[in-house]
Amino acid sequence: MALGAERRAIVTQLARTTGLRIAAGVAAGGALAMITGRLMHSLLYGVTFHSPAVVLATLVTLLGVLALAFVIPAARAASVDPAEAIREE
Repeated sequence: MALGAERRAIVTQLARTTGLRIAAGVAAGGALAMITGRLMHSLLYGVTFHSPAVVLATLVTLLGVLALAFVIPAARAASVDPAEAIREE
């Protein structure tokens, strides 16, 4: 981060990098889920691979974790005083 960067610029940069990582993770995770889901179908008693309840629960949990993974570092980065950060290094 540059000295004098506005909080909005900091949060925007963090949102962009986090969004790219999330997109890559969702793509890789989705592909692996499709492959392993078919392999583990015999272990899912009474639940189909495309069960709406399972998909919804997974999405809600994933979005909650991803929100925390973005909000906590963004708030911390936006609240750091640049002069103090330089002194620590």
